Amino acid sequence: MKKKMRKLVRIAVLILIAAHPASADYLSKDQLPKVGAIRVVLEDNVKDGCLPQPDLLKVEAELILRRSGIKVVEKPKGRPHTLVIEVNGFADSKYTCVGSYLLALGRLESLADKTPGIIISALLSYIAATHKNRFQQYLRENINQLTTTLSNEILKGRQR
Repeated sequence: MKKKMRKLVRIAVLILIAAHPASADYLSKDQLPKVGAIRVVLEDNVKDGCLPQPDLLKVEAELILRRSGIKVVEKPKGRPHTLVIEVNGFADSKYTCVGSYLLALGRLESLADKTPGIIISALLSYIAATHKNRFQQYLRENINQLTTTLSNEILKGRQR
């Protein structure tokens, strides 16, 4: 009985997550206008076959940035901004993948006390739960949408 109850609670939590995805958004109006070239880095921490082609997330994000007119660099010279796309996830059951995805845009700079620090320009974080066969597409669609939003905000900041 306890085992059945735990499974029901887990299913209820997954339904709540799917119905109301948690998110955290931060876009710095001061830092976004300073964004020039961007290096994109993918951190793939997804297990259990939930994300069979993780590199597509990086390739598509780079394409969106380029199409927006934002320079993308592979091997940076100096200290460009870095867009980190971090995806975490696992199969909660035979059919369901649960995870999170984060887009963080920042730059390594010397702080006032001469120590290195990361200045954050944007931070977008969400939770995902969907059918295992749909997890890759779900992440692609949502990360592409967030990358587009980020690109638009950078371009708006440059116009000010």
